[in-house]
Formats: sequence, structure tokens, C-alpha cells
Amino acid sequence: MTNRTYQIEMNEKQLLHLLDALDLYSRLGMGQLEALDDWIRLKFQTYDADGEGYDSDYIRKLFQNIKAEVWCHPPNGSWGIHNQRVPTSCREAYDIKQVLRKARHSARMQDPNESEETKKWIRHTVDGDSYFPTNPDLPPVKCKVKTSE
Repeated sequence: MTNRTYQIEMNEKQLLHLLDALDLYSRLGMGQLEALDDWIRLKFQTYDADGEGYDSDYIRKLFQNIKAEVWCHPPNGSWGIHNQRVPTSCREAYDIKQVLRKARHSARMQDPNESEETKKWIRHTVDGDSYFPTNPDLPPVKCKVKTSE
């Protein structure tokens, strides 16, 4: 593999979509299939064959059975992100998500348009915390917020 680097430019809305995608992907790699149930309910107007609403209880039980059969996880169990059974790509997605969340947190804290009341809430989120990379052998992802055109 070559040693190329890439730069991506996106707006806040696109960043939030990317964060959602990275979060879901890393959770699925840990065996947290219930995250997929939550995502389906939030993103789709889903109905069953009779035209009734999405049966979350049925789907959740189905996912619990899959978790038990595939990963031997109990209903609410999963591996932690640092577990070596979690696919490397899912762990790296988690690392990328953490770097992007921290960059967004810093940008919001420095934004003069954010109210002081909002900044009080932002300050207490996990987004600004340090994290332990899941694969410290890889170079860390870097993210800078573009401040001018």
C-alpha cells in the first residue's frame, strides 16, 4: 500500500452524517446490532406487511438471536471497541470518529456565534475528551477546521 494522504472538505451537516455512519459501522463491528434497530427506526418510515408500524420488539429479539448465534453475546452484550475480535476497519472507524468529534467540539467552543449557555453544555460532552487509539501503530487521523476561504 502506498503512503498517500487525502484531504476532505465538508460542511457541518455532512460531518454529522459522516459521524453517524462511522458510529454505526464501529458499533456493528462490536456486535451492537441494537444500534441498527435504532438507526432503522430513526431514518426510515418502516411498516410491516400488514401496513402496521415497525415492530421494534420483534426486530430487537431477532437481533438478539443473531448476536447469540454469531458472536455468543448475551442480549445486551458486545465487545469493547479495543477488543481484538472487533474488525480492524471498525476500530479505525471509531478512531476517525473520535478525531472528527473532537475537532467539531473545539470549533464549537471557539465559535463566537455559540451562546455561553450552549458552550456550558458543549464543554461537558465526551466529544472534547481524549481517547485511547484502538490501533496506536497507525498514524493518527488529523482534522483541521477550515477558518477562511
